[in-house]
Amino acid sequence: MIRRRRHEPDEDPIRTEELVRPEPEPWEGNDDGDDGIQDDLPDPDGDAAPGAASGEGRPTADGEAPAVRRRGRGAAVKVLAFLGFGAVVTGLVLGAGRIPGGLDLSDYLGPDVPEPVSVTVTDPRVTETVLSCPGPEQVGLDDPTVQEQRMVVRVLAGVAPPAALPEELDAGTDGQLTLDLIPDGPSQRETARDAVLLQDIEGAEAARITATGDLAVGATGAQWHLSQAAERRGLTAAPCLPATTESWLLAGGDEPGRVERIVLTNPGANPVTVRVQVFGAEGELPAPGGQGVVVPPDGRRVLLLDALASGESTPAIRVTSTGGPVAAVLGDRWLEGTLDRGLELTVPAAAPAEELLVPAVPMPHDLAAGSAQLRVVVPGENDAIVQVRALTGDGPTRVEHDVTVVDAGSVADIDISDLPEGTQALQVTSDEPVTAAARMERRSGEDLPSEMAWVPATEPVTELAGAPVFHHDTVPVRTQLVLAAIEPARVEVVTVDAEGGTTTEEVSVPEASNVTVRVPEEAMSVWVRPVSGAPHAALVAFDVEAEGGTMLAGLPLQDLPLTRDLLDVRPWLP
Repeated sequence: MIRRRRHEPDEDPIRTEELVRPEPEPWEGNDDGDDGIQDDLPDPDGDAAPGAASGEGRPTADGEAPAVRRRGRGAAVKVLAFLGFGAVVTGLVLGAGRIPGGLDLSDYLGPDVPEPVSVTVTDPRVTETVLSCPGPEQVGLDDPTVQEQRMVVRVLAGVAPPAALPEELDAGTDGQLTLDLIPDGPSQRETARDAVLLQDIEGAEAARITATGDLAVGATGAQWHLSQAAERRGLTAAPCLPATTESWLLAGGDEPGRVERIVLTNPGANPVTVRVQVFGAEGELPAPGGQGVVVPPDGRRVLLLDALASGESTPAIRVTSTGGPVAAVLGDRWLEGTLDRGLELTVPAAAPAEELLVPAVPMPHDLAAGSAQLRVVVPGENDAIVQVRALTGDGPTRVEHDVTVVDAGSVADIDISDLPEGTQALQVTSDEPVTAAARMERRSGEDLPSEMAWVPATEPVTELAGAPVFHHDTVPVRTQLVLAAIEPARVEVVTVDAEGGTTTEEVSVPEASNVTVRVPEEAMSVWVRPVSGAPHAALVAFDVEAEGGTMLAGLPLQDLPLTRDLLDVRPWLP
């Protein structure tokens, strides 16, 4: 069921609240200038403290507790540093990170410590969001002997309108949205919540989107590319993502003329060391070139998959990092001689789990003109029994290859070409953790160009998801939103037009099914806010008027952080 209502841009000022910090109790410490440091603190590793051997700080022989020395302000600073307390507090507000509240160090102080005074952060909203967009994946190899094709991508960045946010969350206007090209490109800044930043990128650069203050709540971005030129034909789409320390990328193949590129983006201020592992049908492949890859600060690296492990028909790639997080994507280009067979840019799949959902697999009306496969990787040490079923608009449907055993540490492609026509979702269950992605191919004829798209398994949307909508200067691109759920879900879909006006549709997703919503041609962005349940969501873009046949791309929608867990800090010094 879909209900629609129209809103005009809201001009009302947004209320903000100040943080209240209680005054601390007076310090009680040494008055003679001594730092008050006591050397009998417990060792974190469990070893006895230096003063333990002399009995200092222990109960006396008659059972009486010893006198407790009070520590002055100097001791407080040193003990906090010793315990790594500063790292805990600063980690609270980095990106989408969450730290459960509460810190109690009374065990280190003995019994004679006054009751602490609580200092609680009262504003739950995130205050900074940093996203990375890879830029042109076909540009930027370190090897100058490799000829690279011209490629232009468009990056769009924006912030959720007040109509898309939960009612209990105020959408303030005190903040900044920034779009930088890294390492050394131009920068754009906006302070209006309804602003949309746009940047075309042609060189070996990535884009970094930074939103601070109130504009960090619901900040998002996406990268799009469309070309109808021979030997460069394709439509790609990818969300701009927060950097992470582990990613799984599933795409690529061993057909002649097929080339995959891994793009690593480091939006941080320090170099990051990356390890790239490649898994295939027979297990993990030797990839010595994937060890110790350094991504410079505010920089990107592009790696050829064939240079790491060539000739694999079903590659799945695991990217891990030390020294900081990176954003990883995989470009998949297939050129059969001079005939375009497809171009795609795919983002990481959901973390390995025993239940997954691929939100959108668009199948053609003429099923003979297309094919589809589900790629599954088993990272663990046990074989996995993988079950697949389609979630259609009419409920769940069996596929021919509904049960497959996939060997431990290996990858398998499962044929799902018998899916019904239209855009379907896939539910994947397994007795071992797996992750997966679906590949679709469209062919108009044996000697005509074809198109392919990859859509990975996604995490459910729990707070808000959204993305800018792509508009090409000359080519009409149609966009649809696909919502899928295993359990019943109800969502509000909000679209924003060029004037800032919003339209809200209430959409119900029945159990084990999907619902497709047409995105209006005038929409500049689309947002999904769950009211109940935990749906999965993706945008599917079509260029139905393209010469040589339809082009398509899938853009999985990611859950956007709106709030952070609050930290209740309890001063423990006397």
